[in-house]
Amino acid sequence: MNAIKTRQHHEREARRKDTRTLKELAQKNELPTLRSPISDSATSEPETFEQQQARYERVFQQEFGGYSQSQPVPPQVQ
Repeated sequence: MNAIKTRQHHEREARRKDTRTLKELAQKNELPTLRSPISDSATSEPETFEQQQARYERVFQQEFGGYSQSQPVPPQVQ
């Protein structure tokens, strides 16, 4: 083998070894999936589209001071 192929071979072997080591560590340290404290509480129904829109409009009005999607923006005075 020439020098380039030898170096590539050693790099591939090192990557394989690293991959094996990482897989072994992952298996040894396998932890149960963590649960969010929110998910421990009573589960609620997902938001409906109308509820989402109402929440977005509330946040928009709080952050941008007024106009929402349901209210037309007044024309700009030039």
